[in-house]
Amino acid sequence: MHPQLLRVDGSGGDGGRDAQLTDPDGLHVFEMKSFTGRMTKGRRDKVEKSLGRAALLNPVSWDVIVPIDLNPTEEKWFSGLQQRFSFPLSWRGATWIKARLAEHPAVRRFYFADHHAELGHLPQEIARSHISPIDTAADTAARLRQLCDRLAELDPRASPAWRTGRCCAARARPDRCAPAGCYRWPP
Repeated sequence: MHPQLLRVDGSGGDGGRDAQLTDPDGLHVFEMKSFTGRMTKGRRDKVEKSLGRAALLNPVSWDVIVPIDLNPTEEKWFSGLQQRFSFPLSWRGATWIKARLAEHPAVRRFYFADHHAELGHLPQEIARSHISPIDTAADTAARLRQLCDRLAELDPRASPAWRTGRCCAARARPDRCAPAGCYRWPP
């Protein structure tokens, strides 16, 4: 959820990383696994293989993100891996993932809820907002701000950019236009 995080396209191999972040300290590598259940020998082998490939990149840290909280046996195995590498290793399990999703509800909603259906209701919200009279420019701005906030909540990739008048077709998708303005797409 870091703005500088780069996703690595795994087509043809990802070099033991699904995402990476480079900062003044160096390269931070992130490996993501979609395992559920326990860490079987085969799964452990896959994690170790990814870690070995990532080590060739000389990272300053390596995090594996897996929706599994380690049991004591798995914890002992993972701790043993640290002794083989000079950079710190971190296990980001189910509890960590849930905490990050709680901190970023828009991301949770985007990936795990039916946000497309909610986005479909946004034009109705816009239409309803035009029913009640607007007395001042401040009322208009407040209403647009609420709609932008709602849009950003439903689609974290959206970049609301409201302007008065008609939408500029070169900078926005025509189907994303509303009477009061538009937002840029793609974000």
